[in-house]
Amino acid sequence: MKCRFCGKENDNSYVFCVYCGKRLEAEEAIITLAKESELTQVQGQVKSETKISGEPETVAVTNEPGELAMSEQGVAVSEATTKEEERKEKKGKLKIAAILLGLVVGGAGIGVGAFYLTQNTGNQAKTYEESYDPNTVFGVNFIQWESGNYGDVYTQKIGEEKKKLGEGFDLDSFIVSPKTGDIVYLDEDDRLQYAKLGEKPKVISEDSSYYYFEETSRFIIFIENTSSGDQNTYIYDTEKDTKELLVEGWSEAVYYDASTDDFYYIDNDKKFYKLVNRTEKNRIATDVVGFNILDSDYYFLATNDFYNPTCYLYRETKDGIEKEKLNHNAVDIWNAFYIKESQAVLFNASEDLDDVKQIYIKLPGQEEVQLVDKVKECTYSEDANKVYYLNTEDELYSIDVPEINKKALADRTYFEKVIDDCEVNKLLGDVVNYSVSPNGKSVVARDINDDLYLLREDEKEKIDSSVMFEEAFNEHVYYMTSEGELFIQEGVNIEKLEALPEAILITDQLGEDYSISEFGRYITYLTEETVDVKEKVSLMRYDTKKGKEVILEDINVYDAFVINDLEYEHKMSYEELVGYYACEELETLIKIEEDGEFIAYTDGERLSSVYPKYNSYGRYSLDATLVDDSYLANFFGDEITFNKLEDDTFTITVGAGYVYPLENISEDDFNQKLEEQARVAEERQAAEAERIRREALESTAEGYYNYGAFIPANTYIYTTYDYSTQTTLYTNKDKTWPVTNYHIDYDTSVIWVEISYTYQGNNDYGWLPIQQ
Repeated sequence: MKCRFCGKENDNSYVFCVYCGKRLEAEEAIITLAKESELTQVQGQVKSETKISGEPETVAVTNEPGELAMSEQGVAVSEATTKEEERKEKKGKLKIAAILLGLVVGGAGIGVGAFYLTQNTGNQAKTYEESYDPNTVFGVNFIQWESGNYGDVYTQKIGEEKKKLGEGFDLDSFIVSPKTGDIVYLDEDDRLQYAKLGEKPKVISEDSSYYYFEETSRFIIFIENTSSGDQNTYIYDTEKDTKELLVEGWSEAVYYDASTDDFYYIDNDKKFYKLVNRTEKNRIATDVVGFNILDSDYYFLATNDFYNPTCYLYRETKDGIEKEKLNHNAVDIWNAFYIKESQAVLFNASEDLDDVKQIYIKLPGQEEVQLVDKVKECTYSEDANKVYYLNTEDELYSIDVPEINKKALADRTYFEKVIDDCEVNKLLGDVVNYSVSPNGKSVVARDINDDLYLLREDEKEKIDSSVMFEEAFNEHVYYMTSEGELFIQEGVNIEKLEALPEAILITDQLGEDYSISEFGRYITYLTEETVDVKEKVSLMRYDTKKGKEVILEDINVYDAFVINDLEYEHKMSYEELVGYYACEELETLIKIEEDGEFIAYTDGERLSSVYPKYNSYGRYSLDATLVDDSYLANFFGDEITFNKLEDDTFTITVGAGYVYPLENISEDDFNQKLEEQARVAEERQAAEAERIRREALESTAEGYYNYGAFIPANTYIYTTYDYSTQTTLYTNKDKTWPVTNYHIDYDTSVIWVEISYTYQGNNDYGWLPIQQ
């Protein structure tokens, strides 16, 4: 599994990335764009088109690139599915798309898609204050499990009692805004509901299937389904509580520029629009598969072919649109940056669609110049105007982005000389992972020995060893060790690194998940401790200004909750199964001990026992792998699944998906059933023995009939198969007699055979007994 944070490959069984310590998720969103080798410049007038209305749009196309399609890795494509299937698939995709990456994922019935990333670095002043205090838990207690995780939703601030907000909350279909803490979700009736932090939700769409917060979180972009089966794209203004049609049809990507109140989007036909002041719609280009808004009048567009897109830089001028085609393949427009002061664009690309990149810098009207080669990972800091990069030799470098005189932009020789004079500094070798603070002044890196260093251009200071995760912020660094310890290292801006204060231990009982606020003031995390032989999990947070705070003493008060982008679902554990069970359909009794031992009984006897490997993926399902026990594996299969139903009863899934009900019973009932099992088994065994005995008698009698029966001399002959009919006649010698008929006395195990004999010249028939 590839980590979406650092891009390194991990074993599929890992929960956290061994390189950067972040939680692993299966869904990825990594974009590479393909090559083109021509530089062009076209001018023309951007056409002003119709305002948004309910009527279909008809427009003229000018200054647009040729045919294009979506980037294969930049889009999720799906066929039409049921709404329930959409919901189940949506959780990971939406969270990555809308919260982390700004990547729009295609939805049901849509065969194309797009991505976008925005910077607007020239328009917005940088601030590093948290946009909100993530002090409120959204908790859910399920009321329906089997057909969707629906439940009642609550809100609970730190130190306060919980308050019920609403019903029908779908845990698989919600998004939390990283800017405000607000949530939007689909309820069980496919209604889209929005709730401000700590407030009751309101319905903003009666039938929706796809939705997300745009980057500022002021607007919710969503698809509304009509009764005729159409899907239209709407925006909901969370500040004004208004809903507005953006475009008829499914819009592939939407971005809002708060500095200009403009919207940018790709429609269902892959046409790229700018909606000026939310009223005047201008079409910029067609066949667009992705865009990066560098500035209010400067765009990075991906166009052309599905597997081989072409990348353009588009600039709006008073005379029209200028566009330039890049000269390199596999351009990553997703990680492109615009330096407004010098009008330079930084981007990376790879020559053969591999993981090795080159960093380029481009000025208007000039071909891009390579800044760095053989790059694995790179980070640009706008405040520090530096590029930090890890090369193919695992060496971490920083490079100062040159300041370029605007008056000399057209001078290629000057441009190349400025690039050649860039200052490059090696910071550390054998680096596994690194993190740069938002302002670019603090850099930490972890080497192959898991030692963590704070780095400057001319010095380094070791912070700790056995580190698994680290993240740098402007005033401090968070890191986690392999022993489950969470630390904060303060004083990272100290003048001399050798005077760095000792790191502060936040907890030595770090659980499986954590979440850090946007600029690092808050870290929310789970702690695990054993109390009275049982595991207790608490929800905590650390505030750099207030210290440690308890949010939930015991997280099990909710089946699931969300806070500060930390999601938790109370997974089913074997402790919930401890007890006695009867599975009538399998004629099996099951006992699960407090230490997790799984014991099965059949026919009143212990079949076998094992300590399974338990693994839960949700509140209502627990897998038990029957390791090292061939008897139980032959009976149940290698893995069984316990399923918890809404009425707190259980089923068990065995073999090829066969589901059987489990009856939870008392110990006395278990023992009685065990005795009854033994009695029934004894009767069954006796019946089986009787069947075998009778079959043996019948087989022997049939053999006599076919091949004759040996009768010793002096055996009396009977007139019928009854000892009371004995005659005075008897056989005079040992002989195998032909048998004309037989009768079996099952009670005495005697086979009577009928023979033909001659006495005093008369032929007659008689019966002879053969005791078995």
